[in-house]
Amino acid sequence: YQQSKLANVVFTLALSKRLSAAGSKVKAVCCAPGASSTSLLQNTQSTGELSWVMQMSKPLYAALYVQSAEDGTMPLLTCMYDPSVQSGDFFEPANAEGLKGPAVKTELEPHCKTAENEEVLWEASCAAVGEFVVAAA
Repeated sequence: YQQSKLANVVFTLALSKRLSAAGSKVKAVCCAPGASSTSLLQNTQSTGELSWVMQMSKPLYAALYVQSAEDGTMPLLTCMYDPSVQSGDFFEPANAEGLKGPAVKTELEPHCKTAENEEVLWEASCAAVGEFVVAAA
């Protein structure tokens, strides 16, 4: 999950730069809902030797770190409707290591913002699904 989240952020930064270079008014923004009480979380099964510990601790984990599904939509809604949002921004919940709380802009780690990582991921994405056309809009 963390690898795919990182890939989404890096891809968004690469797209943002390409949109800007094309003179587009379109914004590329990224957000994470945090830990939200949805069927995905409720139906997650633990495996391995300590799976019973994980299953037993789910209620405590949920009480401390999980927000409602409605609250999980706040980062997305912020990206969509907050006029101060800029292309390349990343929003996630403010509390509990990005798991719950109000949506806030998060400063990205330096390895997310390297041109080399952006280019490698962009090229891999194009190879997987075909060339992306980025034009002014």
